[in-house]
Amino acid sequence: MKKRWIILMTAMVIIAIAGLFATEPTFDCDFSKINAADVAWLITATIFVLMMTPGLSFFLRRHGES
Repeated sequence: MKKRWIILMTAMVIIAIAGLFATEPTFDCDFSKINAADVAWLITATIFVLMMTPGLSFFLRRHGES
């Protein structure tokens, strides 16, 4: 079990060090154009998340009681 932990930690450290030397991606976006469909989707997704949060908390509260 201890050997497995060492292997996983070594892999995580290697990935973190590789991230230090990675170049930043370039995004060629024109932010002056606002698409109405994108804004509508952002609002819809935000509403879904806001509706999901209380429902999830009620579910997890009932789940923990049993």
